Amino acid sequence: MTHSQSKQSLPPPGPAAADTADTAAISESTAAELQPVARPAYGSLYLIPVPISPSLPQQELAPIVLQTIMPIRDFIVENQRTALRFLSRILDSQAMADTQLQELSEHTNPADIPALLAPMLAGRDAAIISEAGSPCIADPGALLVLAAHRKGISVHPLPGPVSMMLALMASGFGGQNFSFQGYLPVDSAQRRQALKDLERQSARNGSTIIFIETPYRNSVLIDTAIDCLQASTLFCVAAGLLSQEERVLSTSIRSWQQESWRPGKIPAVFLLLATGGSSADRPQNHSPRQSPTAAPANSKKPQPRTGSARQKKRR
Repeated sequence: MTHSQSKQSLPPPGPAAADTADTAAISESTAAELQPVARPAYGSLYLIPVPISPSLPQQELAPIVLQTIMPIRDFIVENQRTALRFLSRILDSQAMADTQLQELSEHTNPADIPALLAPMLAGRDAAIISEAGSPCIADPGALLVLAAHRKGISVHPLPGPVSMMLALMASGFGGQNFSFQGYLPVDSAQRRQALKDLERQSARNGSTIIFIETPYRNSVLIDTAIDCLQASTLFCVAAGLLSQEERVLSTSIRSWQQESWRPGKIPAVFLLLATGGSSADRPQNHSPRQSPTAAPANSKKPQPRTGSARQKKRR
């Protein structure tokens, strides 16, 4: 190839070359603008379940829960005394000495909750520990979880005991359509009215109603239910779940009127299901820790109502 031929093969300088250079510069500028802004490296918030029985954590909790706890040193707890007892069964003495506890209870001022996110905003993982069972259902931990979401902090629930779900499983009422109502009113007249309202709700939509009570008011709640609910309504008391004191009694109010057992101050979950009365007198009295007693041959098993699932917990 001659020198003149080589020269002719080069692109001539001019406006086209300048346009190409400008386009490249614009493309690089646009690409830089479209790059995502780097987010702060926040820590994560883990929701740690606690045994609902006196058993050791290693006996009731999944290995993933214990593994998650090991490296964490920042805990937001409902009760410091019970949290320290729980953690001391998992962490060694050096880890316990490095552990920081901040309390989040029903007495915590909502204005103080954002400050509890400080460890995560500083890049450290933290965990919520409830007093018993899985956190953030019927306890104040839910407020911190919502605050974490608003800040873009990752939230990770871990598997653990939920007494509400255990009670629903053992009641025989079915779980296709249920609601959790938390605590009923303390006032006797309001408690009575609440039970009647919940019974009407169950009759209207075929749902199982789940609620809880402070243990020292267990007997009062049961006696009120026996006195004000329809005889055909099914009523279940699931007490001492996962403990040696566990007992589940699920039968009609008519049968409860002849029943002397009360759980005393043992933590319990209560359930009711309004029925048409065709199978109201069928007792279901057993503990999952024991072999269930066979039902009478002429008894009929009630058919659980179906509908849309509505989920919630607790302890």
